[in-house]
Amino acid sequence: MKKVNIFKTSFQDGTTHYGISEQVHTIEAYLSKTISISHGQSKRTSTTGGASQFHKKLLINQLNVIVELISTYDTTELASIERNRLVSEDTTSMNSSSAINHLGRKLVPIKLPTNVSKSLTNRNGEKLYFLDVIYANKKQLLDIINIKVKHPMFSNMAQVNTHTYRVNRV
Repeated sequence: MKKVNIFKTSFQDGTTHYGISEQVHTIEAYLSKTISISHGQSKRTSTTGGASQFHKKLLINQLNVIVELISTYDTTELASIERNRLVSEDTTSMNSSSAINHLGRKLVPIKLPTNVSKSLTNRNGEKLYFLDVIYANKKQLLDIINIKVKHPMFSNMAQVNTHTYRVNRV
């Protein structure tokens, strides 16, 4: 069974970055691979985007970073949800997230397959999302739904907490 790891890179100025890796399982291997990727991205021209802020900063400060293995998951989906939660709670995170909720906190992005999710628009124009409860249970996503609020036409679907999660249906 594959394992997916979440790594946290901390810089001396207090900024952090959360990364996910399926290929490497040690801190040393993660740092080595990330520095290698950073070197490759720094060689790109500005027309192809170049390196991200994180990769540029890592190249400059590679001897002064602290890398931690935060947690290990069985699926990429679970690891992504946890990483996105960590990013949303960490005010010093360099990971980008453009959605902000009404409290000023970053929303955790989540992708839901269209065959197990539905969307509705209420009278106020607010978009509501619903997820199949069996699918949520199977994928260990019960914490993202409010089981008490059911879809009006599909009783097997419960409402996704959109105050915490930004939903993308794929």
